[in-house]
Amino acid sequence: MSDNESKSQARSIALKELKTDLLSEVGIYINSTISSSKTSIGHNIKKQLKRQSVQITAGITKTKIIKEKWNGVNFYIKVKISLNPNDVMSQIKELVKNKQLLKDLKQSNDRANKALNKIKKLKKESIILKQLLATALNNNNQKCIQKLKDKKYENQKIYKKQTTILSAEEYFNKSYQAMKDKQYLNAIKYLNIAIEIAPNYSGTYYNKGIAYEYLGKYKKAIQNYNKAIEINPNRADAHNNKGITYRKLGKYNKAIKSYNNAIKVDPNYVNAYLNKGNIYRKIGKYKKAIKSYNKAIKLDPNNSNTYYLIGKSYANLGKFTKAIQSYNKGIAFDSNNANAYYLRGSLYGNIGKYKKEIQSYNKAIEINPNHFGTYYNRGLAYNGLGQDIKAIQSYNKAIDISPNNINAYINRGNTYSRLKKYKKAIQSYNKAIVLNPNNASVYSNLGNAYLYLNKTKEACKNANIAKKLGAKELYNR
Repeated sequence: MSDNESKSQARSIALKELKTDLLSEVGIYINSTISSSKTSIGHNIKKQLKRQSVQITAGITKTKIIKEKWNGVNFYIKVKISLNPNDVMSQIKELVKNKQLLKDLKQSNDRANKALNKIKKLKKESIILKQLLATALNNNNQKCIQKLKDKKYENQKIYKKQTTILSAEEYFNKSYQAMKDKQYLNAIKYLNIAIEIAPNYSGTYYNKGIAYEYLGKYKKAIQNYNKAIEINPNRADAHNNKGITYRKLGKYNKAIKSYNNAIKVDPNYVNAYLNKGNIYRKIGKYKKAIKSYNKAIKLDPNNSNTYYLIGKSYANLGKFTKAIQSYNKGIAFDSNNANAYYLRGSLYGNIGKYKKEIQSYNKAIEINPNHFGTYYNRGLAYNGLGQDIKAIQSYNKAIDISPNNINAYINRGNTYSRLKKYKKAIQSYNKAIVLNPNNASVYSNLGNAYLYLNKTKEACKNANIAKKLGAKELYNR
């Protein structure tokens, strides 16, 4: 721009120009890779990738300055942009879901481009002004000289402001990279610098709020969300995140109010309905929770997790059939979720449909063969059907996975007793006693097993221990 152009100004311009070129090239590569790839990616995502290539590319890549040099006139800079080629698709999908982040990245890129274009224009004007000023000086035209000097001074002020914007955007992007790397203190440091340079960007305070939230500094997070909302009251994400933070602080009414504000700003904000439903469920208002979840379903009917949340809420209300129906809908969109089959199995158990309960557990085991609860509950279901040998097989599998779980030994012992295999029952009860020597029901059942073997002395001994411990519970399904 002029002889007074500083190193920091030159650096901001050089970095922005280089990043724009590199991100454009990487964007072309990503578009080309996706077009030639057989990997399925939604039509809408492809459209967005073409339309917002630069900001999506900026969102999934990492930028590192390798080398920089300033000779007083020109600034030389070498930058490395990297991305994980094995994770491009999932990163793009995740980023496109986060509409507000994409919007922030776009606004940041637009501000920087606008600033850069103004700088380029000012540089051209600077050359012309220099020539005009030289002519005016030669002609000793004082009026013209002053006018040109005033114009030059005004342009320098504008130039400085635009390079300041570039610098602020650089720190904003640095903070984004730090957040991706979970370096939250560094992110806050960069965001503070960005705020010092340009204090009126809502996205800067919003991201600072997220960083503080991850650090567990919830009050500071709320302060920054409030500042983001003050600058831009229409940031639904800031209202939503403020609600999440209030929930973490146990301030549920304030959380609900924040979620409602997010919904008021954006009636299609799915996460706000989900989060509001979660609060209602937590405080025992299950009908209101279901109402919120159903709103989320209308906006995103293919989200299996929402159906599971509805199912849990119906289960909390004791409406197990409706809960099962919700789980069935969720499983239709998410057929490889072992936990969904496991929970659905438990619901069938609650209404005594043991065959369907077992079918659900079997499906869960196909997907995840290492879950203690699935085998244990399947054992209980086989007991319910009177298929005790199969029940023991399930308890054995549960014990293999979790050898320190007392309940599996107790129920296996009870099942052996029903099969009149008292010696094996005694072995199981003794295992349970090793794990918990203060469980009265185990001693009681152990005494009964000894009694059936006509070992009166051992039976009386264990009955006395059970009596001293005072508990009367026996085998509980």
